[in-house]
Amino acid sequence: GNYEQAISCGWRSFAIFEAIGNRFGAGVALSSLGEAYTAAGEYDTALGQFQRALGLLQERNQNLESHEAQETLLAIGRLYNRKAEPDRALEYLLPVLATVQSAQNHQSAYDCCRAIAEAYEDKGQFAEALAYYKQYAALKETVLNEISLQKYQHLEVLHRTQQAIAEAERERRLREDEQRHFEAVSQMKNEFGRIASHDLKNPLGIITGGAQLLDMIANLDDESQEIVHRIEHAARRMRDLIGDMLDILKLETGHALRLRPFVLRQLLE
Repeated sequence: GNYEQAISCGWRSFAIFEAIGNRFGAGVALSSLGEAYTAAGEYDTALGQFQRALGLLQERNQNLESHEAQETLLAIGRLYNRKAEPDRALEYLLPVLATVQSAQNHQSAYDCCRAIAEAYEDKGQFAEALAYYKQYAALKETVLNEISLQKYQHLEVLHRTQQAIAEAERERRLREDEQRHFEAVSQMKNEFGRIASHDLKNPLGIITGGAQLLDMIANLDDESQEIVHRIEHAARRMRDLIGDMLDILKLETGHALRLRPFVLRQLLE
């Protein structure tokens, strides 16, 4: 693996935790650095980082019973296995196993049983090694089931997240469609207002004026005058209706006229 990059990232993480005064986080970062140095084969450096990590982690929990502390102790035990020092490995691994079993941490117990079995095997104590390999095998199904459950729950979260994103996208498209529909309706209203003000209202003014002129200059009998008055009244009514509709359109668009009294003489001067 790319151990140099992992070690570099680990030190940056440690520096950040140190800068913000999070000593527990700094301990976790040092433990991760110990894992990276172990993988790189730098066992002495790794052991130094693990010991520093335990010192920081112990500030929160004197008994080192936190999950992070137990994982660090387990890592030290496995490191001693790599260094072919099984007795030192067991000094760390056996107490860790007791703690994680008490906490029902099956994954850590699974890893610890394997490391203990390997240590006893290196010591030539094959009966003890076999006993811990049996515990390791017994825990394997439980751990795999837990991993499967975690994967299922993770996939379920991903599925629900995907559904939520799809629903949000659908709502966004609906809002865009509604906005386009609103803009189209607004455009139709504006077009109607233009037609009503020019193509309908103006001709009605001509009809009204023509009826008034006909009434003034023509010698009409009573029946003809009644017809002219009806024409004028109908044209005025239609013009008023169109005016009301235009006022409504102006109100909807926020461009309604504000009427207020004024002195006509000042306008004519």
